[in-house]
Amino acid sequence: MAKVLYIRVSSINQNEDRQMNNLEQYDKIFQEKISGATTQRPQLQEMLGWIREGDQVDVYEISRLARNLQDLLKLVEEITKKKQSTIHFIKENLTFSAKSQNPFDELTLKLLGTFAEFERQMIRQRQAEGIQKAKEKGVYTNRTRKLKLTKSQMEEIKSKCKSRDANISQIAKAYNVSRTTIYSIINRE
Repeated sequence: MAKVLYIRVSSINQNEDRQMNNLEQYDKIFQEKISGATTQRPQLQEMLGWIREGDQVDVYEISRLARNLQDLLKLVEEITKKKQSTIHFIKENLTFSAKSQNPFDELTLKLLGTFAEFERQMIRQRQAEGIQKAKEKGVYTNRTRKLKLTKSQMEEIKSKCKSRDANISQIAKAYNVSRTTIYSIINRE
């Protein structure tokens, strides 16, 4: 049985220190700086492929695993039922496995997952309102940059990430872009 830790923060500016306690107790740590808006996150997918029956996955809090209820429930089910592993949310002190079912814990998970989803929606709404106010004042500048990569290069990057031919840092270096750019390409529809 392996003990695994999954750590996620949404952006490069955020600090994951609060999620990194007692690291020596873990056999494997998966860590990434990427939005939780989707489950197509490289380290999350690698962790799901790595865990085996009987392993335990620790996550600091529910919102670190998923930011919407549907993704949260799918991930918990995949870990517990498909992989026959256990998942433990440290902050909420909730543990789920295929063998044990606690209706109160399941209700708590769904409620907290709903709150995480609500919080994300509120953040997006406040952000949109702030952008609108800044536009009205004439101080808004769109900071999104156009990528200096061709469509075929972006497809190559997606393909390399999917097949895991190289890690994100190696791919970024090969295309002379940042890791953030690679994650941006991966998350594009």
